Amino acid sequence: NYDIMSTDRIVRKEILKSQQSDFICINALVINYLSAGRAVVDSVDLIVKNAYGEDSDEYIGFRDTVLSKEYDNNFTYRLFYHLRNFSQHLHLPVSVNGCICSFDFRQILNTPYYKANKALLNEMEKHVKLASKNGTSMLYSFSLSLANYTCAVAKIYKNSLPIIKDLLCEFHDVISTWIKDDPELVKHKDQKYDGYVFYNRSENDIPDVHGFDTRSNSVEMVERFIKEAND
Repeated sequence: NYDIMSTDRIVRKEILKSQQSDFICINALVINYLSAGRAVVDSVDLIVKNAYGEDSDEYIGFRDTVLSKEYDNNFTYRLFYHLRNFSQHLHLPVSVNGCICSFDFRQILNTPYYKANKALLNEMEKHVKLASKNGTSMLYSFSLSLANYTCAVAKIYKNSLPIIKDLLCEFHDVISTWIKDDPELVKHKDQKYDGYVFYNRSENDIPDVHGFDTRSNSVEMVERFIKEAND
């Protein structure tokens, strides 16, 4: 939709037919991007937690060495983590001045009816005060911060896959043994379902049927995902 320069200059492409101003379009796209990044992180967090259990060494290790480490060591990731909440309160995070985009810390700090994480607010205030001493405004880079956030989310996703792969390998071996011992598990009256295993996780007599295709190799799939993530 836009060409973004490393100088934070942004130019609308002709394919974007919206009649809204660049200010509205850019904020809408960035808010969507922040939400998408948060969804990826929340999803892999939940997958590892559900796979091994909240008190497991695997989940605690993932939380401490991947999730918390990225949050603690990456200011941009912390900033965007909270700007997503900021946008959920119907505030617009991106400042647009002509064709230059930025994140204006002073404007964010002065936004009424919103209180972010106190530690992050203190960090932002320090940046604003330092900029004021130098006679400038604290405008945080648009293009570099988006790139930084992308790398942070990609790193979290990449580091979650080997943990998931270990458990999938165990499941794959168990399921292969089941089918070898009882081939009828994947044979069905309706032949279009041949190759699938169905199972019921119902509680209180309410049907809750799940299924999966045993012909697909989950281990190979995750190995492909790992390669793509590393690339």
